[in-house]
Amino acid sequence: MGLLVQTIKTTSGWTRAGGFFDLAKVLDALGSYKEAEKYYKESLGLFEKIEDKYGISQSLHQLAVIHQVRGEYAEAEKLYKESLAIAKNLGDTAGIAQSLHQLAMIHQVRGEYAEAEKLYKESLASMKNHRRRGCITSLLS
Repeated sequence: MGLLVQTIKTTSGWTRAGGFFDLAKVLDALGSYKEAEKYYKESLGLFEKIEDKYGISQSLHQLAVIHQVRGEYAEAEKLYKESLAIAKNLGDTAGIAQSLHQLAMIHQVRGEYAEAEKLYKESLASMKNHRRRGCITSLLS
């Protein structure tokens, strides 16, 4: 983690935004959600400043994951939808599939099975059109 902190302190632009994002991912994996959220928000702000749509989409997606883990489904759904809209605009089939999958999970938890099934199928279809078909396995697990 020291290298990520050093990257954040000594760089700017995309490298700094990416450093915040990567640090947040590490903290997220360690279960330090409050701290991870802080750094995802920092990365989001920097990606917005440099107009990096992909970085914005990924930061929104990861913020949504944190809200989902906390059981804050309304906020998670809102952020996933924002991420999804950007991913669609970029033609990012993996991002589309990931957001659709997470939205389906939220609907499933709410007992909205028909909507969940529809979104799972859309997610799978998106991944079938993606060049990295091996990712389908991760969506199915």
